[in-house]
Amino acid sequence: MPTQARGYRTRSALVLAAAHEVDRTGDASMSGVCRRAGVSRGALSHHFSGKQDLLRALRDEARGTLRLLLRHFVADRRPVAEALCRLAEQLFRRLRQDVVLRSGLALLDPREVAALQAQFTCLVRRRIAREQRTAASAPGPAQAATLVVSVFGGLEALGRRDPRWWYLAESVGLWQQLGRALAEPEAV
Repeated sequence: MPTQARGYRTRSALVLAAAHEVDRTGDASMSGVCRRAGVSRGALSHHFSGKQDLLRALRDEARGTLRLLLRHFVADRRPVAEALCRLAEQLFRRLRQDVVLRSGLALLDPREVAALQAQFTCLVRRRIAREQRTAASAPGPAQAATLVVSVFGGLEALGRRDPRWWYLAESVGLWQQLGRALAEPEAV
């Protein structure tokens, strides 16, 4: 196997091991990461300068996954309620199944979370505003975007304590109701 491919696989194994440690304990010990990844401390220090560097890589991977999901949402040409439904299905399924995403997002500091929520709010507001050019009776984009981001944020937080909330978040009925709220001002 070429050295570059082996190095990439080792680095990925270290990030995954760190994610499992964070998911299990809320933190990652370097000895635990090495043991879980099946590599030596030397291999770890070859790829990462220390624990903070490894945890930064974990957060970066999670942010990258989240950015990819948001790009799909922006590119989705279906009505905003349907696009949000699809995003919710993808995001909450990934939160249940992808330990790197789940752990990396858990490590974000509150300012990063606030910045991500602001970015998401802006994306939703733009999608709603674009769609509402033809639907004058719907609630304002800012109001609707705040509702959407609040629902996503609340379900993400509740799911950390009880993953059954993430199953609920995939429920099409929930997003259909939210779609009606976006289309009917009196529902907001």
